[in-house]
Amino acid sequence: MPKKPFIKTLLERRIPQILGSYLVAGTSLILFIEYLVEKYQFPSHYPTLALFALIGILPSVIILSYFHGAPGKDEWTKVERIGIPINVLFIAAMLFFGDTMGIWGINKLNEDQRNIRDTFLINYDSPKDIKKWVDKIVSYENHKQFIKIDNFPNQYLDEINKYSKSYLGSKYMNLDVNLYFPDTEIKNLLTKFPPYQYLNALENTDKIEFDSLMSVLETDLKYILEYYNKDNIIIDGILNHTLIRAKLDMPDIGIEWVRFFDYLFWELSDGEINNHWHDEGYYDLETDLESEIKEEIVEETYSRIYEFRYGSNYIGEVIDILDQDLIKVSLVNEKVHENMDVKISRIYSLGKEELDTEIDDYKYIITYLENEQNINKYIDIYNNCKSDLSARTNNYHQILIQDSIDISNGVSRYSDNGFNDSYGEIMSVNNSEAIIKVRKKAYPFSRIKIGDNIIIKD
Repeated sequence: MPKKPFIKTLLERRIPQILGSYLVAGTSLILFIEYLVEKYQFPSHYPTLALFALIGILPSVIILSYFHGAPGKDEWTKVERIGIPINVLFIAAMLFFGDTMGIWGINKLNEDQRNIRDTFLINYDSPKDIKKWVDKIVSYENHKQFIKIDNFPNQYLDEINKYSKSYLGSKYMNLDVNLYFPDTEIKNLLTKFPPYQYLNALENTDKIEFDSLMSVLETDLKYILEYYNKDNIIIDGILNHTLIRAKLDMPDIGIEWVRFFDYLFWELSDGEINNHWHDEGYYDLETDLESEIKEEIVEETYSRIYEFRYGSNYIGEVIDILDQDLIKVSLVNEKVHENMDVKISRIYSLGKEELDTEIDDYKYIITYLENEQNINKYIDIYNNCKSDLSARTNNYHQILIQDSIDISNGVSRYSDNGFNDSYGEIMSVNNSEAIIKVRKKAYPFSRIKIGDNIIIKD
């Protein structure tokens, strides 16, 4: 009996059909997993694992289709009884032990994840020890303007907490950020955590007392972290705000009540206490309403959390102007999302192209305002632009020579006059690009150019 051609045998056993269906189904599975990774932040190594499993099990698929693809019942052969178990064991071994050989990079991903700050404990306090702390700060820094120090009342602190939970909850609802607020027990511990200025003053005047205090704070910090860890909550850091009301004697404004803000970020880094992230504190001399004070404090919290979680507020630059109020942006920070408010600004640096752009912008603004009926409204800007344009055109070559020297010496210099600022909202994000809808211009003559910077608007 003549031997059948090999191709005909494969067709009779339906091997091409089975392999084709298998590859189509496998490819669809991988594409679906990639969708889950992009849309719902599944671990990024899942598609690689799926692809390996798809290819790795292929020998078993070929064996089964060859011996059982033809119509009718077939007996299990020795090749199947040995080959398939070996194939399955090989895949299992690679899945379980592959990462130890650096194949999947899961350990690296886990290490990267551990380096991400995404879970925060937030506290607003006006402790009883404030007066003692401020006395030390005043003495060390030789401040003479403090007349009286007072606490924020508990009722107002409660209002700040409620507003913070609502505001921050809405801001971070769909982002990879977890926020917690202390209960009574933990809040009582956090009242012992002083502002940075006090720690700095104490360290420079009484090192023994400073070391003793830091030892107590480290013990309390470890207890707080373990307190949450029992509920499987890994706190990355504590954002502790100290709020003070102060009466100051300032020659320019007389004696007034002002608000003093301070925050200090406490965390454990490599088992040691770290409190390097802090605000030096600042006085707010405006006579705001209590509601405005509350909003300022909480918006500051939002900015700090975003910075800790995602880094700088710079997210990219304009690469295309699609319409009068629609632009495309190339992203360097891909942790942005739809509905995020942004600011578009033009930053001038060193070199001929930057100088020519600045000169062109001044000429455009001057021409615009000269045709503006209400020029008096912008007369200061008009005069400043004419003066700056004259300085740059009259000293054009000297500026370029100095820029060249600075660039060769590694010097950087940036400026932003704010005349071309615009504000918008991210409409969509696709991989490393975003579409932004421009909502408002800082001035009627503000205009957007390719290369303009995009930053997150606090």
